[in-house]
Amino acid sequence: RGAQLAKWIHQQGVTDFELMTNLSKALRERLKLIAEVRPPRVTFEGDSLDGTRKWIMEVDGGSKVETVY
Repeated sequence: RGAQLAKWIHQQGVTDFELMTNLSKALRERLKLIAEVRPPRVTFEGDSLDGTRKWIMEVDGGSKVETVY
């Protein structure tokens, strides 16, 4: 089931479990109760002189994640 969820979310951009029609109705109902699909909130975005880009994102519970590209 994980591969099916990944395809819906990452390849098709679907975040509503009800639209994931190849999952059983029971699984969709369970997922609606225990899970949420949404992007993290970007709290900082910056560029350095060497071209490096940095983002800080806040996830549930207030934890922050830093990523650099």
